[in-house]
Amino acid sequence: MNKNYLLHCGFLLSFIACLSVVYNYQRATTTNPKDVHDITPMQTDSEFDWIAVLSKHPQFKPEEQPVIADEPIMRTGLQNSTLIGVIPDAPVVAIVFSAKSNKVVRVGLGEEWLEDWVLINVESDHIIWQNEKTHEKYLQKLFVNEKKNESLLSSTVIH
Repeated sequence: MNKNYLLHCGFLLSFIACLSVVYNYQRATTTNPKDVHDITPMQTDSEFDWIAVLSKHPQFKPEEQPVIADEPIMRTGLQNSTLIGVIPDAPVVAIVFSAKSNKVVRVGLGEEWLEDWVLINVESDHIIWQNEKTHEKYLQKLFVNEKKNESLLSSTVIH
């Protein structure tokens, strides 16, 4: 009789174990995978506004965002431009990038690009601008001169 009782109990426990394994491997009943990870806000019965109290404490205050000016401070005129290419063949053209307007401009020999500045000379590695009013000359280089330790895209004023 004890053997028969133990056999029935063992069979019942194995059957329950098999059912629990099958039940635990079933898929979730939700059809949308996003629903599984949604967190629903909990409603509390407390009328105490703890968020306002914590936000007044300096440790929990939101960081103030620094005020950024609308336009960055930039150099103007020829100093704001970068010589990015030279076409020495006819028609002779200098290709200049203006950081202020964020545009690439093609300027021909003898043409005026900025107010009073005329392109007077185009070489394979530099160009020369001349101010019509002051007759000041401005040299813009295309490549670096490692011996003189100049910057890659340098510009100098010629007097």
